[in-house]
Amino acid sequence: MDQATRSTYQSRAPPRSSDSWFPASLSSNASNHHPSGECHLLIPHPITPHNWALWTKIRILLYNHDGEEHGTLWGMGDSCITICAPNPAGPNPVTLEGGGYNMWAYVEAAMFEYMAMTSSGSVVFHNWESGFFADQETLETGRLVLCAFGNNGGVKKSGRIWPVFTKDVFNLMTGVGKDVEGLIEGDSWIFDEEAPPDDMQKPILEIMATLAEAGFFDENGRGEEAWRGDIESYAPGYLEMEEEGGGMAEGYEHGAFRED
Repeated sequence: MDQATRSTYQSRAPPRSSDSWFPASLSSNASNHHPSGECHLLIPHPITPHNWALWTKIRILLYNHDGEEHGTLWGMGDSCITICAPNPAGPNPVTLEGGGYNMWAYVEAAMFEYMAMTSSGSVVFHNWESGFFADQETLETGRLVLCAFGNNGGVKKSGRIWPVFTKDVFNLMTGVGKDVEGLIEGDSWIFDEEAPPDDMQKPILEIMATLAEAGFFDENGRGEEAWRGDIESYAPGYLEMEEEGGGMAEGYEHGAFRED
C-alpha cells in the first residue's frame, strides 16, 4: 500500500454501522489474546536450558527477601510474569526496538480493540503498556528493563533496574500514577553502568550476597540463612537442584513457584 492510498483512507472507508471500527467477528478472544503481566520475558525461542536456569534466578529475585513481607514483590503471584513466545513468521526473539513488542502483542495478534489508524495512515495504540521486561542482557546481568512506550508503539525511554527496586517503582506507577518516563529520567533506581559479565551464572545465594554488599539488597541485614529459608519457601527444592547443577538449575519446574 502506497502513501496515496493511505491518505484517502478516510474518504474511502464506509460509514460505521456500530461504535467499533471493525466487525464484531474480529474481536479478540482466547485464541489471540496474550496473557497479561507486569514483567515480560523477551528471549529467543525455544528457550535453552541455560537461559531457563538464568530466568529461574531472576524470578527468585522478584520475590520479597526483606523479612517484612512475603510473596512476590508486586503482590500479584504468578500472574505478574508473561513469556513472550514469538510468532512463527515474526522476529525471534520479540524485541523492544522498533515497536516490536507492541507489534507482537497487538498487530500480529490482530487485537483491533487496542489500536487504530489515523487519517494519514499511521497505526496508533490506545492501550499501550509501560512496564518491566527481561531480555537476554537481563539474564546475564540480573537487571530488568523499565520501558516507557509512546502511542506509536515505539520506545520513548528505557533504563536498567535491579529487581529489588521494582517494588517501589511499581507502587509509584500503579498506586500514585507516576509517569514511567519521568521515573526513568529522574530517579536513582535506574542504572546504566555495565554489570560484571556472567554474574548470573553464580549460585543464587552468591548473587544475593554480591547485591547486598553493593547496597542493592537486604537492607535489614538478614543474611544468608534467612535468604535460604525464603528461597525454599518460594521455590521448593530449587537450592538442592542448583547445587547438583553446579550453580545452574536447568530443569527446575516453574510450576513449583508459590503464587503469592
